Amino acid sequence: MSPSVYEQLEAVSTKLQHSTEELARAYGDLENLLAATDFPMVLLDRDLRVTRVTPAARSRLGLLDTDTGRPIGELASRLAGGDLLADVAEMQRTLRPVEREVESEGGEWFLRRVLPFRNAEAGAMITLANVTPLRRALEAVRASEERFRALVTASSDVVYRMSPDWTEMLELRGREFIADTNLPSRSWPDTYIHPDDQPYVWAVIDEAIRTRSTFELEHRVRRVDGTLGWTYSRAVPLFDASGSIVEWFGMASDVTRRKEAEEALRASEERFRLLVQRVSDCAIYMLAADGTVTSWSEAAEKMFGYREDEILGRLRVVFFTEEDRRAGKPERHLEEAAARGKSEDESWRVRKDGSRFWANVLVTPLHDDQDRLRGFANVTRDFTERRRAEEDLRAREARLRLAQGIARVGTFDWDLRTGVNTWTRELEAMYGLPEGAFPRTEEAWEQLVHPDDRAEALQRVRLAFETGAPTDGEWRVLWPDGSVHWISGRWQVIKDAGGAPMRMIGINIDVTDRKRSEELRASEAALREADRQKDQFLAMLSHELRNPLAPIRNSLYILEHASPGGEKARRAQAIIDRQIGQLTWLIDDLLDVTRISRGKIRLQRARLDLNELARRVAEDHRSLFAKSDVRLDVRPARAEVWVEADRGRLTQAIGNVLQNAAKFTPRGGKATVIVEADRVRGLAVLAVRDTGAGIAPEMLPRVFEAFAQGDSTLDRSKGGLGLGLALVRGLVEMHGGAVDAASDGPGKGAAFTLRLPLDVGGARSLPAQPAPVASAAPRRVLVIEDNEDAADTMREALELGEHSVEVAYNGPDGLEKARAFHPDVVLCDIGLPKMDGYQVARAMRADGELGRIALIAVSGYAQPEDVAMAKDAGFDAHLAKPPSIEDLERTMADVERAVRGGRGT
Repeated sequence: MSPSVYEQLEAVSTKLQHSTEELARAYGDLENLLAATDFPMVLLDRDLRVTRVTPAARSRLGLLDTDTGRPIGELASRLAGGDLLADVAEMQRTLRPVEREVESEGGEWFLRRVLPFRNAEAGAMITLANVTPLRRALEAVRASEERFRALVTASSDVVYRMSPDWTEMLELRGREFIADTNLPSRSWPDTYIHPDDQPYVWAVIDEAIRTRSTFELEHRVRRVDGTLGWTYSRAVPLFDASGSIVEWFGMASDVTRRKEAEEALRASEERFRLLVQRVSDCAIYMLAADGTVTSWSEAAEKMFGYREDEILGRLRVVFFTEEDRRAGKPERHLEEAAARGKSEDESWRVRKDGSRFWANVLVTPLHDDQDRLRGFANVTRDFTERRRAEEDLRAREARLRLAQGIARVGTFDWDLRTGVNTWTRELEAMYGLPEGAFPRTEEAWEQLVHPDDRAEALQRVRLAFETGAPTDGEWRVLWPDGSVHWISGRWQVIKDAGGAPMRMIGINIDVTDRKRSEELRASEAALREADRQKDQFLAMLSHELRNPLAPIRNSLYILEHASPGGEKARRAQAIIDRQIGQLTWLIDDLLDVTRISRGKIRLQRARLDLNELARRVAEDHRSLFAKSDVRLDVRPARAEVWVEADRGRLTQAIGNVLQNAAKFTPRGGKATVIVEADRVRGLAVLAVRDTGAGIAPEMLPRVFEAFAQGDSTLDRSKGGLGLGLALVRGLVEMHGGAVDAASDGPGKGAAFTLRLPLDVGGARSLPAQPAPVASAAPRRVLVIEDNEDAADTMREALELGEHSVEVAYNGPDGLEKARAFHPDVVLCDIGLPKMDGYQVARAMRADGELGRIALIAVSGYAQPEDVAMAKDAGFDAHLAKPPSIEDLERTMADVERAVRGGRGT
């Protein structure tokens, strides 16, 4: 049935209502946007009448709400400029924005933009951005540049430009004082500078270049007419964006007349100096013999406040404080001057207005030609600022000493010309000395430095002299009470203008607490590392001890059940022999490392030829290399290489290096034993170089540490506890030698070099015999184990129980055999090459064909977390190596029943 007309209308009404609401929301958003806009905006309809203005337009342009609807032409003056209508017409014609900078009636500048506004009315939008600050800034820059050009043009000073290193004068405008230079010149020093002044000029230039600061100097120059004159020259560096000096701009003034006047003034001052007997240019006045003021100067009037007519004829006591007057100090001052030829005093003086100032006063007696006292010359200097500065300095020094004492900081000042090294009392305390006890010599400091640190500390001091840069260092000091403290220092050598060292100043800080904290943290880190290595070693030891036990247990079972003297019995005996040898090797290595660390090994030294010993050890290990298909060469020295060594222990050290080479060199590789005599250094050298797996750079520093191994993979296919090379180092060092390792990295082989001074085991009980295997139903069993002895003995032991057994020596082969063999139970090792046991279990559980097989993990990794990981990977049970056959039979039966019951079979 078709919807009724009413229903259709109702649907249309609903849609219309939704559209109206959306339109209202959009309109509201537009309203909010316009209200939030921070610059004036005016919207026009197609007839160019105002439809809307933003709040900024109302506040900044004086537009009103009542202006809505008015033609834009009536409001053009408020929108900055009579060109507005033309801009609107241009925008309507091109439909492109039109913008220009315009000036308002109030003198402000705006960037006015007229843009098309494509609404329903197809109108326009006018925006104005105030650019008055930017415009004024640009005008200021242009005016500044113009003033600078005018200044350079109008100035009577010489203007010049120099290259960054001053070797070339780029331009010079001599102003008829010195000759112009329009082209770059490198001969400018000889052209303009007096020869006697050139060294000093260059010294000041070099200092300005070094400090990147203003060059400023007065010197003699050769003028245009060839005569000598004086100039005051000042130049500043100009830098590029990277901070490098690109050139120097300078100006020079003719100061010849001033210099001549100064010279005349100096001559006059010298004559005056002789008159007043060393009195400098201060407040100078004359006194009669009774202390009455007889002459006055402008400087005296400025200092004391008295005019000449106010003070002449009055006694000088008016300049003294009331307390000094009562004490008779004015009279004593003159009496002392008359008796001794002068009297100098520093004390308070009083001005006319009653204010006081600290004065330095020098009184000199004047005599007539009959040597009779006729009066005094009085020179007074205002030292108020100096006194205030001295008091401030003393206060600062007191605060500094307090801060240094709290922070345990001390300073020193070493006068390199006199050799006197002055220490603060805080510094003396840092070295355990009472105040004033330091002898103030550098040699005394050296004796306070710990003997083990003295050479390095002195080298750091020498470095400061060589570089001239601030230098630092740390060293220990021995206090008189025998305690050791740590000092951190920083210092610099100060040189004179000629580059000669004058002083060394520096600071020392007591960092003993920090060093002790660092040592504590280092000890904690070492303990944590030792704990980690202990855990790692225990895990490795567990794995390496369990692996031989599995084939031994299996072989014992075979011996018990196989025919005596048969092939299986003989093979089982051979396996037991090999695995017991492996266990013996591991235990002997452990014992030897312990003996070396405790100093329990005693060497039986004899004179040996290292050539002969190397050949014999190589022959003993040749079968090991042949089994690995690795070529072994021996390159002896041309003559005997004699050493005094323990034959057995040195054989052990060389053997361990050879075993390492055989273990880590792939098939087809090569190992070479090289014997040499370094007679210059008195060393016998034996090196073993291989083309094997190499050593990673981060492993090289730790390769001789106990339990350090480059092979940290789960399968641990190379075996061992990481003790062999640690034994090598221990045994070689016991012989007074050294050993080092070198490698270009993984896959690039390794070289182990032993350097020696050139000669100028109890019976072990077997495990308890297992009980007879209980009879069990035959099963199809797949053994996945990378230890071939363990895998083969387990197969033979299980076959004695009438099980059908297949063996795989790695994970991928195990999966392939499982698909072909269809076992009831899989006994799988965890540490497998190529694909570990966890991956094998997950692959089987994910395989529809293999997912129902009973999985038992048999591994030397038997910690609780290992058992949990095996369960998570999909194993039904976990047995630690070596399991007994009874445990295997019982576990296979239990797991098989559980699997069958859990899966409904």
